[in-house]
Amino acid sequence: MELALDDRIDEFAELVQKYYRVDEFADPKPATEETTTVVGRIVHDADVSGSEAKLNESSVVLESSRMMGSGVRVPLRFAPETKLRGGIKGVGGMSFFPGAIVALRGRNGGGGFFLVEEILTLPPLKMPPSPPSDVNAAFSMCIACGPFSLDSDLEYKPWTSLLDKVKESKPAVILLIGPFVDATNTRVKDGDMDVTPKELFERQFTERLEALLLQSPGTTVLLVPSINDVISDHVVFPQCELDPEFSRDPRIRLLPNPCRFSINRVSFAVTSVDTLFHLRKEEFLRRTPEVDPLIPASEPATDGMSNLARNIFQQRSFYPIFPAPLDVAHEVNLDVTRSEGTKLVANDDECVPDVLVLPSRLKHFSKVVDNTTVVNPSFLSRGNYAMLSYAGQGSGLAKDRMTADISRIS
Repeated sequence: MELALDDRIDEFAELVQKYYRVDEFADPKPATEETTTVVGRIVHDADVSGSEAKLNESSVVLESSRMMGSGVRVPLRFAPETKLRGGIKGVGGMSFFPGAIVALRGRNGGGGFFLVEEILTLPPLKMPPSPPSDVNAAFSMCIACGPFSLDSDLEYKPWTSLLDKVKESKPAVILLIGPFVDATNTRVKDGDMDVTPKELFERQFTERLEALLLQSPGTTVLLVPSINDVISDHVVFPQCELDPEFSRDPRIRLLPNPCRFSINRVSFAVTSVDTLFHLRKEEFLRRTPEVDPLIPASEPATDGMSNLARNIFQQRSFYPIFPAPLDVAHEVNLDVTRSEGTKLVANDDECVPDVLVLPSRLKHFSKVVDNTTVVNPSFLSRGNYAMLSYAGQGSGLAKDRMTADISRIS
């Protein structure tokens, strides 16, 4: 685990060094009179604020990698004139949370802490390419996230209502995100079931989806599991796809959690983990003046939800928090040793996705954040799902030819 955490720091250090042309990184521990540049991972000092308290300015600690600072932990303090370099103009601050990788300029004056004078925004991901203009590339997508039944029963009434909708609209793609058979459902927890979880899935999903595909042969169904799926043999994150036995039709495709895929050259990134809620619980936002900000072509989204999504882009991870918040750690079951599987991009050449789907208990939304359409479809058990439409024909990025709306099943 320590090796995986170290590797992540060192990978970002290499990116920062190239982007900001840093000659050499310093160890944050030794005292120095000169301004130095350091890269490390944010850690919460529970001894200062208590294990149950949220990260704040007095409890934020920087942990270096073994290569750059022998893995030492140094408290951070922010100078009154601390500035933010290279961020999106108008955002006006930086989010800190346990597990976040940060690049900082400042010095250790010998007082047992590193004084931050400047925060370096992590290098941005490559922009997605503009798909070719092609009217034949147009498609529609229905996006729904479980639970697909109410918490107290296994009647799957919300799922039935959605099926009625898609039978009429016949979208090209139906993206279904687990849980499909929810481990937190009262009936499932109590063992009050007249069939096995596998049989329940086959009855409610496999058979009904096969019937749908008979009526809509041009539709493709994508299934992404959840940590709370009783039918999954893998209940850690990252999580592999459901067993092949759950798909008897080649148009029903099983994907891992998280996953990246493309449809007609439009790239998608999806996870069922409620990363947005976990980030909201943990983040500490430090407001700072901006230096050399990136000026986007259009007015940037700077609201709270957009900034939460921006953390995922900047940290290049579907789940950048470590450790997971104690009270919701069971919702993610994070396996740090397999952190390669949580990366938003596999390498420096891979672009930011055109669409990022992040189901969350936070209020549903669809908005463009730094050239990516970010969608929180909420949960079908709450009556919400999303409909996405891509025009195909046009110029510019995929976001400029796309609409994504949150809909109700009734």
